[in-house]
Amino acid sequence: MKKKIIVAVLIALVFIGTFVFLWAKSQPQPEQYTELTATVKDLKKTTVITGRIEPRNEVNVKPQISGIITEIMKEAGQPIQAGEVIAKVKVIPDMGQLSGAQARVRLANINLEQAKAEYEREKTLYDKGLVAAQEYEKVRQVYQQAKEELSAADDNLQVVRDGVSKSNAKASSTLIRSTITGIILDIPVKVGNSVILSNTFNDGTTIASVANMNDLIFKGNIDETEVGHVKPGMNMKITIGALQNLNFTASLEYISPKAVESNGANQFEIKAAVHVDKGTSIRSGYSANAEIVLQAANNVLTLPESAIEFSGKDTYVYIPKGEGKELTYERRKVKTGLSDGIDIQILSGLKAGDKVRGPKVLPQQKLRMTINKTQKDITNMNMLKQSLLFAACAMACTTVSANDVEVKTFRYAGPFDLPAPVLVDSVDAQQKIFATETLLNTPLHLSLAQQGRVVNTGNVPSSVSPYALHLLQFNIQNAAYRKVGIELKGLKHYQVYVDNKLVSLSDVTLQPQTHNVVIKYLSQKDSTYNLSVRLTNVGDSLTVNTDTRRTLTLSDIQNGLQYYRIGLSANGRYLITNYYDVMDGGYTRYSWRLTDLKTGTIMRETDEAMSWIPGTNRFYTIRKGRDGRDIIATDPLTGREQPLATGIGEGNITLAPNGEYLVLSTSQEGPKEDADIYEITQPEDRQPGWRTRWNLSLVDLKTGLTRPLTFGYHNVSLEDISADGRYILYMVSRSRLEKRPTTVSSLYKLDVKTMQATCVAHDEGFLSEARFSPDASSLLVKATAEAFNGVGKNVPEGSTPNMYDYQLFTLNVANKTVTPLTKTFNPSVEDFSWNPRDGQIYFTALDKDQQKLFRLNPKTSKFTRFDMPEDYVTRLSFARNAPVAVWYGESASNSDRLYTLNLDNGKNTLLEDLSKLKLKDIDLGTCTPWNFVSSRGDTISGRCYLPPHFDPNKKYPMIVNYYGGCSPVSVYFESRYPLHLYAAQGYVVYLVNPSGAAGFGQTHASRHVNTAGKGVAEDIIEGTKAFLKAHPYVDPKRVGCIGASYGGFMTQYLQTQTDIFAAAISHAGISDHTSYWGEGYWGYSYSEVSMANSYPWTRKDLYVDQSPLYNADKIHTPLLFLHGSADTNVPIGESIQMFTALKLLGRPTAFVVVNGENHTIMDYQKRIKWQNTIFAWFARYLQNNSSWWHALYPDKKL
Repeated sequence: MKKKIIVAVLIALVFIGTFVFLWAKSQPQPEQYTELTATVKDLKKTTVITGRIEPRNEVNVKPQISGIITEIMKEAGQPIQAGEVIAKVKVIPDMGQLSGAQARVRLANINLEQAKAEYEREKTLYDKGLVAAQEYEKVRQVYQQAKEELSAADDNLQVVRDGVSKSNAKASSTLIRSTITGIILDIPVKVGNSVILSNTFNDGTTIASVANMNDLIFKGNIDETEVGHVKPGMNMKITIGALQNLNFTASLEYISPKAVESNGANQFEIKAAVHVDKGTSIRSGYSANAEIVLQAANNVLTLPESAIEFSGKDTYVYIPKGEGKELTYERRKVKTGLSDGIDIQILSGLKAGDKVRGPKVLPQQKLRMTINKTQKDITNMNMLKQSLLFAACAMACTTVSANDVEVKTFRYAGPFDLPAPVLVDSVDAQQKIFATETLLNTPLHLSLAQQGRVVNTGNVPSSVSPYALHLLQFNIQNAAYRKVGIELKGLKHYQVYVDNKLVSLSDVTLQPQTHNVVIKYLSQKDSTYNLSVRLTNVGDSLTVNTDTRRTLTLSDIQNGLQYYRIGLSANGRYLITNYYDVMDGGYTRYSWRLTDLKTGTIMRETDEAMSWIPGTNRFYTIRKGRDGRDIIATDPLTGREQPLATGIGEGNITLAPNGEYLVLSTSQEGPKEDADIYEITQPEDRQPGWRTRWNLSLVDLKTGLTRPLTFGYHNVSLEDISADGRYILYMVSRSRLEKRPTTVSSLYKLDVKTMQATCVAHDEGFLSEARFSPDASSLLVKATAEAFNGVGKNVPEGSTPNMYDYQLFTLNVANKTVTPLTKTFNPSVEDFSWNPRDGQIYFTALDKDQQKLFRLNPKTSKFTRFDMPEDYVTRLSFARNAPVAVWYGESASNSDRLYTLNLDNGKNTLLEDLSKLKLKDIDLGTCTPWNFVSSRGDTISGRCYLPPHFDPNKKYPMIVNYYGGCSPVSVYFESRYPLHLYAAQGYVVYLVNPSGAAGFGQTHASRHVNTAGKGVAEDIIEGTKAFLKAHPYVDPKRVGCIGASYGGFMTQYLQTQTDIFAAAISHAGISDHTSYWGEGYWGYSYSEVSMANSYPWTRKDLYVDQSPLYNADKIHTPLLFLHGSADTNVPIGESIQMFTALKLLGRPTAFVVVNGENHTIMDYQKRIKWQNTIFAWFARYLQNNSSWWHALYPDKKL
């Protein structure tokens, strides 16, 4: 019983205990909360973008010709270098192109023959010292261009026929080469496949796809809710699923301006440059994730976001008050900021260290799960912190130049609508789908933008068409060489061109000039484009504008249309104009135009050379016939052609005025020598072709019979044919080295019917050319003052006339009487003719630094100077039976213009202005005469060139230019040293013509002889000092000088006499009179002019003491030597030895060789770098900017 009671009590106790426990557990428990502390930390909000890794540029290599694949040299996956051969193609020539190429070769041969004849005639005169170097160089340039055109035509024919030429065998278009260095991704062709080149109608066959796998980008899409937080330049962390242990950084470069809908969400495409460590290989197409920091706040007050109560737009926290049972919470309003999903920024309402109520305390099991989750979140948060911290550091290392320029206005042309192409198939022959961006390659003349309307940045024009092209243009006016960046935002598909060349925006090289920038962009229907353009790293010498005006560039000088020859018909009604047009790259095209001057009608335009038949109104052309050359006469009115002669052999053709015959000048090669060991018979025998001799033949136009007129080993040159055709005048020249002059000539009058030759002048020195009088009873002879026993001399006693100062004489055929016509006439005679219509003598002459037209009445000895509207009369032609002439010329500040001249009243009428086209929209500075009187009492002529937009309140650097030889620097616009171009670089230019030059009178010109530069240097130094004194806007500490040939010698010599120059340039200059005298092709013969009757063994004071080399230790000016490696006039050794001397003396100097060029730099591309070398040297020392020089010639550790 007792046991039962005990059991019952125990059961009751258990029951009561259970009840009490359940009751206690059912009672409301006091809520417990975690306590959190406001702390200061960094917050970062990130997002992860999925995408893929791709090469930035995947290039499809296409053939330049159509043909058949004969060999494949590479496989997909192999590395390849730019220029390395991928495959070989056998050419299938296009018959139309082949026919055109063959025609071009035939035409080039004809043009070369004509240019060669003119050159050989001019060279003979130049070798005798009888024509100016300027005229010789012009003819030589045309001859060189004709040879280059024939070479180019031959190359073109070989390329069309064979796909390769001899000159470009290494760059053969039959060898398909990679255009970039990278990895071959795909080769979709096989041996035997036909391939086609790209043209207007198809994209061409892809031989291989090549990509640079060292230049990769990440492409992905970002949600519209996050796109507003990213911008180009932000850093990203890239992880690739296939490479789990590797992370890469990337820089965001591009954000699409237009969203694309994907799975119901609007997303924007982004692109980022991936930075891959060396040795790490990444394949194209890898899937990847990019983690990017959207927002960041450093060193800010934060709380866990779980402590925040959100109520509408407001946020609250609970602040604990009291302890234990007295614990209560005060609700406080706070202002929050950035949240990273775990912590949130507190902007106001709390301070660091404040305690706030956190989440409720949960039961143990849930609490443990929460703790585990929190620990995991914390771990993830810590990893996130580390990556974001790295991104922030990388961003902190990116600097932004303060010298940026925002482009706010543009000229706009467009839209140029492009209808969507018809998609015949879903993919093209390369299995690629249509890509919108390929429409950007649609050809469009960029020049259209310059005539467009002005628009501002912001929303730029679009189009309602599916696709459209647009052009935006602005100018960059740059005063100094530099490299800039172009930052462009707001466009998706675009290209940027600077001076018509597609550029990379990150690195744009700007020379000191006006640069034309064109943005070509593609729009799509219903799209808007909010454009911003900024130039970075511009410095303080750059401005932008939308003006249509610009400054002069070298291409303006090199390129464009110019006159070469002109000719009038006998009645003066019809004009033949011969043009040459130089294109970018140097390709030159010749053309001929026939014009009716009465009506202004252009009757014929052709690439076939036309010349007038003397004394008629018919012209002739020369064509290649079956047995030689055929001469075809044409009536300009009817166009009717008639063979004049057939089967004409090689040689220079001159038609007789009576129309009965022509004279053929033919050459014969002299004795051949062993090519390895050979004898030099006399100094000129070093010159290629010197042993070739010329003789004359007559071709009867009725019978076709060709008979010799002269025979022998002395050179014979045709001087003239009498007006009635009865007589020809020829000159025979021979060497006489033992006595000055070393060349003598004889003039003969030959009766072509009886073959009786009359010697009119025998072994005369100093002769240049001769012409018949209208009745052939007298000769008009161009010669120097010492000819004919010095009958034309007009110099002080003891002085020697300048052999470049030409005079006119009449020589009576019957009695040999010589009459000087220009003895007291100061200008130096150039071209001349005795007009049969009015019996007057017309001639051009160097009149100081100009070339003008004069008329001389041989009966009254009266001179008339025509009032010509140009400074330099280049060429002219007279009508035989009318009082009219046609001529062209140029001035200091304009290019060629063509005029007619009424010989009776002297009125000039402008026919054509090529300068207007050539210098359209170009701002030139002014050019004005500036003369001074030297200490010897001579008036020394000169000119002052000012920069465009000249400001007299500024200080400018100055360049002094001179020649100093026997001829003046004439004021024509086109030259090897275009002084307006120097002025456009920001220089004041002083051109000085020191004493000793022809064109100022015999006494003035004689001062060049036997001074070896002393008087010339004194004039230049005095003139420079006088100019500086008269022009306070020139900085006297920034004056440079430049000269070429004799002017190059003068540059070197000046530096031994003065220290007024801060920089100097010598092109092809003489440094030692003795070595030049013996080594140069024309060294000793030029010394006949400048050192008359003086020799190295008789005048050490001239040849040695006046040579810069023997005074090198006196030079301290930075001196640049320029020289063509193939210079036969002044051998390159002249620069080598002077450069060596200055190097040994430790003086500032540089030496630049132009490979393959002669005395003048003729090659188009080489001239560009040669000219830039000059500008870079002056910029280095006169503008304190060496960047251009170092870009051309980087420092070398040797």
